[in-house]
Amino acid sequence: MLSEMTSYICSMVDLDANRFYSISRPPTGELLHQHCPIRDLAASWDATTVLLECHNVGEAEREKLQSAIIGTLQAYPVVYGDEGVAWLDPDHLQEPSNIAHSALYLLAWLGAVRLDFALPHDNDIVNGLTRGILSRQGLEGAFKSSFLSDDVYTGIDFFPGEAMVGLMQVYQHQPEASANYCALEDSIRERILSSMHQAFRFYSNYYHQGDTDTNYNIWQIQAFTRFWNALLQAEQTGNGKQAEQEIAAYILDMCEDIPKSVSWKLLKRGRSFYPNLQTVEIACGLDALAQGLGVAAHYGKDEELYLLKHYSNHALQFLLHVQEQVPQDALVGHGGLGFGGVQVLEQRLDVTGHAMSALVGLIRPTK
Repeated sequence: MLSEMTSYICSMVDLDANRFYSISRPPTGELLHQHCPIRDLAASWDATTVLLECHNVGEAEREKLQSAIIGTLQAYPVVYGDEGVAWLDPDHLQEPSNIAHSALYLLAWLGAVRLDFALPHDNDIVNGLTRGILSRQGLEGAFKSSFLSDDVYTGIDFFPGEAMVGLMQVYQHQPEASANYCALEDSIRERILSSMHQAFRFYSNYYHQGDTDTNYNIWQIQAFTRFWNALLQAEQTGNGKQAEQEIAAYILDMCEDIPKSVSWKLLKRGRSFYPNLQTVEIACGLDALAQGLGVAAHYGKDEELYLLKHYSNHALQFLLHVQEQVPQDALVGHGGLGFGGVQVLEQRLDVTGHAMSALVGLIRPTK
């Protein structure tokens, strides 16, 4: 499945523009761009994951992906404000800049650095965008998603979680013997863990108030699994150990919610219900469950581990079914994922990206 998705992502490069197409339509052979900077940047991040984790990518395909990754990063200039705080230029985004834009840019940029791509040498990009995200956090721990508003609830299902994934990727980034290495200031690295501790208190309390849906859980699991891994690697004791266990409990609680959603209940009922499902919900849910499996396994929670594996297997069977709807000789779209149903009329690159991330997470824990 991962090999087929890799081929699909490679086929979604617009060679004339050095950018990624967003949508494919197998019945007509169309490949389309769609203005959505967050999905555009996420596609570049997914492409770096392909090149870092999938070892069957040929040289021609690698060059295609590299050109699209660099082309996408160059399409969104970084602008700087006071005290070295940075964000993406709203004029090029064609929408107000927010912390999720910054985070996904960081994720794609750091992936490109690990791949030793010839990026503009600017050590301030990582520091500046990280400062920008951190500057939007209030004392209570919540992030203000927009750089123009102090509202912490707009986009709360997605933007803060995406931002924290970006922060943790910055924290976990290791120096590379490369001219492209972006030196992270020690003071910023230290602030990331403190920020995540503060964020945990706010977002876990918000979750336990019962006002969230499954979309909230997806990115929160992604973010706090990375934070939990960082604390685990630090071999915390005392209060640190307690925080690690509290975060693990939060992750597993959110994982248990995913199979309780309407879509996942239908998924469990078998193939006859597949036409009623939207692939994006299953792909995103599996992306999160893949992280929870590692947490459950670490603490020897056999019942939770069994259930997560059980539901993950259902999701894999469904995604394989959807993937197989587009034959190998189709004009476009083979290996990618559509919306489910009885016929694949349209596919989204970001849905395939979530599924690919899930498969990588099932093969090895996220680092």
